Amino acid sequence: MMTFSTPERCLIENCKSAQAVGRFLVFDKGTFRTNTEESLEWSWGLKKGSLSLDEQPRNFVFLGASLHKLYRQWKWILIPEESAVTRFFDQELLMIYGRKKFPVVKETTFNYTFQPVFDMEDIYVTRQSHENPQKVDIHEYPFDKFPTITSSIDPRYVILHAGDMMANNIVDAAVKQTLRAKYPWLSEMEELYLRWMRPIPKNASKDPTYVPPVLHDTSSSSSKSSSEAVHLQRWIAHREESVSSSSAGSVNTTAPVRSDRILPRHDVVEDKRPFYDTFDEIQGDVAELTHRALNRQNNRTDLQPAKWTTSRISSWALAIANACIPPSPKQSTKAPKKSAGRRKGMINSNYQQCLIENCKNSQAIRRFLVFDKETSFRSNIVEALEWSWGLKKGSLNLDAQPRNFIYLGASLHKLYREWKWGLIPEESSVAQFFDEELLMIHERVEFPDVKEMAFNYTFQPVFDMEEIYVTRQSQENPKHIDIHEYPFDGFPTISTTIDPKYVILHLGEMFYNGILDVSTKQRLRAKYPYLKRVEKLYVQWTQPIPKNASKDPTYVPPVIDDASSSSASSSEAIYVQRCLAQSTKSSSSLSANPISTMAPVRAERIVLRHDVVADERPFYDTFDEAYGNVAQLTQCAVNNQNNRTDLQPAKWTASRISSWALENACVPSSPSYLIEVRTEK
Repeated sequence: MMTFSTPERCLIENCKSAQAVGRFLVFDKGTFRTNTEESLEWSWGLKKGSLSLDEQPRNFVFLGASLHKLYRQWKWILIPEESAVTRFFDQELLMIYGRKKFPVVKETTFNYTFQPVFDMEDIYVTRQSHENPQKVDIHEYPFDKFPTITSSIDPRYVILHAGDMMANNIVDAAVKQTLRAKYPWLSEMEELYLRWMRPIPKNASKDPTYVPPVLHDTSSSSSKSSSEAVHLQRWIAHREESVSSSSAGSVNTTAPVRSDRILPRHDVVEDKRPFYDTFDEIQGDVAELTHRALNRQNNRTDLQPAKWTTSRISSWALAIANACIPPSPKQSTKAPKKSAGRRKGMINSNYQQCLIENCKNSQAIRRFLVFDKETSFRSNIVEALEWSWGLKKGSLNLDAQPRNFIYLGASLHKLYREWKWGLIPEESSVAQFFDEELLMIHERVEFPDVKEMAFNYTFQPVFDMEEIYVTRQSQENPKHIDIHEYPFDGFPTISTTIDPKYVILHLGEMFYNGILDVSTKQRLRAKYPYLKRVEKLYVQWTQPIPKNASKDPTYVPPVIDDASSSSASSSEAIYVQRCLAQSTKSSSSLSANPISTMAPVRAERIVLRHDVVADERPFYDTFDEAYGNVAQLTQCAVNNQNNRTDLQPAKWTASRISSWALENACVPSSPSYLIEVRTEK
């Protein structure tokens, strides 16, 4: 059976672009070799500078996000027909066609085979029917019954992709032998890849079919060209006369002619100027520009002048240091424990399987956040959640909460991030955060502790899901796969360990911040009336904390005195008593005699060292905190600060001057550094 690819449909699954289908390169030059396009231009009989792999229409393929990820990992490839490969060989001489006889690809379509390479045993692939979109076929490893694919993709790019895999030891020898036994012409594809990708000859620039001569511009420089030609003729005649006189033994006393004028102005010569357009080109070998490329460069308006700016110095440092970026002070450099979440039972019920499709992690499954604070429109949302949920200040890290993670395939995650579907909790999961007697949301003091290990959720499409189908692998029988279509009413209830608080935050963000239109909101509220409560919870939880929150001991707990410094505290207390007594005596003497010669008492020492007082020292850990409202430090925070080794001594540095400017509303433009401020005791 043969199927034809349709524009903007996945080449493999034949699903529409609404199902997270994107346009990707068949052969990406950014793999192993440098000067790829230059080598291909020479091998394919093209002119220098005429090939751009990123702009060739027949070097693109439409794929779903999950299939593209597997494609980039070389887990599957396309195999062309043998005739599409042998056309590049001279069958009489049994040699690869050279530059002069390279065949032109005129056919508009070619046939390809979907071929798994490795780690595809647990993966199934669906394919929607062309004739009947309601019919979806499921194909399992080794995909022998997968239909032949007819596409407009040029076989040269497929050969390059497969040859790259075979020639650069991406797969082991056993896999190569298996593939060669099934497709003997794979060896010829590897041979073509090595031939096409080898460096161009040193004298390639002398080939007029590779670097064609440039015609003079008669409209602007005809007179100069004529004068150059006259000068060149005179110089040649003079040179011949000079040589003949030298051969006769005579000494030529004529002044030498300037040799720098003998070249016509419009000759194509090698340009030595480096030109870096992007950071990726800085890391690779950048080819010297041709005259055509120079003209294109001069017409561009997005290039900056060649100066050593801060960004270019950083790019240079990254290029030579292999991108050794120091970690942020708040980020731990310790490797996370891989089995910690599973050991505690705090991850999805199906460990490392897609929560929706229930397929294994080999099928491009990754771990994502249920609620990502980066998508929120509110600032200081973590601080607000700590207050609303009855937590201590600084104790919540949304990016490290095990029950805020979900396993999804790449395609489903892309649709999730685009708000096209969501998880709907049960009504009881939402009602537990309300006081049913007072009909109010539980405040900080009475906030319930979520102790249940599993909750039930409903897979709910939101918008643009009408043409999307979702598969789900059976838990009991992995060979059984169900196909669910819009509106997914028959989709099974999902039981997972995800905390409903994070699902409520994700839904509340979607409802409250203008992501959905009014009709979509009304439709969802009609189906789930308690979604109005979800919105109320989101608004309540994310509102700014009270101004006097720092005085709440359950939010900012008091600091207990250190027993090791009890003697110092005692001496301070004695000194305070003496100061108070002397101050009383001084006051009585002042009342009797207004003029007193007694030395003033140092008032700054009468405060006990371990009293919890407001600390006036500013401390900015990150640039984001410098822009926000930074609370004054408690004694506990001061001790934590003093134990840090990544802070700098209290000196007026450029970053601290910027901090001072920020406090005085002098915000610098485009800051590119973190601000760290610390003051000594």
